[in-house]
Amino acid sequence: SLCALLLVCAFWGAYHMFYRKKIADVTIDRVSQELAESVKKYDELGDFHEGLARVCRNKKYGFIDKLGHEIIQCVYDSAGDFNLGECCVKKGQKVGAVNKYGDIVIPFLYDDISLFGEDSLAVASLNGKQGFINLNGNIVISIKYEICNKFSEGLAAVRQNGLYGFIDKKGRMVIPCKYKEIGS
Repeated sequence: SLCALLLVCAFWGAYHMFYRKKIADVTIDRVSQELAESVKKYDELGDFHEGLARVCRNKKYGFIDKLGHEIIQCVYDSAGDFNLGECCVKKGQKVGAVNKYGDIVIPFLYDDISLFGEDSLAVASLNGKQGFINLNGNIVISIKYEICNKFSEGLAAVRQNGLYGFIDKKGRMVIPCKYKEIGS
């Protein structure tokens, strides 16, 4: 059983070493000519976030590293920026998320997903309602609110039946939804 575990770990390590594209982690001042040449084939070039920049070719989005290597192919209808190792991408009418190697880490189930906050939670929208998911795509707070704001100091403003209140990270209503407006 231990031998089988070691064999699986060795295979996994070899897979990542030889078959995954390596993301160039260099300072941008060392790269100029190679990057300048490689970006000519794209219609749009975004800023670098966590070592990758969003690019667009023929109205499809993907990502390149600082040497201009296309790490994630241009296959998405839209794409955000990387945050906490993940990026929200859209295919057709649904949104999911990929990691820095292009692996789908959140399936394309949602109408929208906001950026993940420092607490590793994101607002997910589905059929006109909102709730919270984690970095694995698991729903951690039910998708039942009209509006969810991101968490700040352990609380998030939510709206139900046109009125606002606040929930904690476990989804418990801390301040009931009885306010017409909230301020920042």
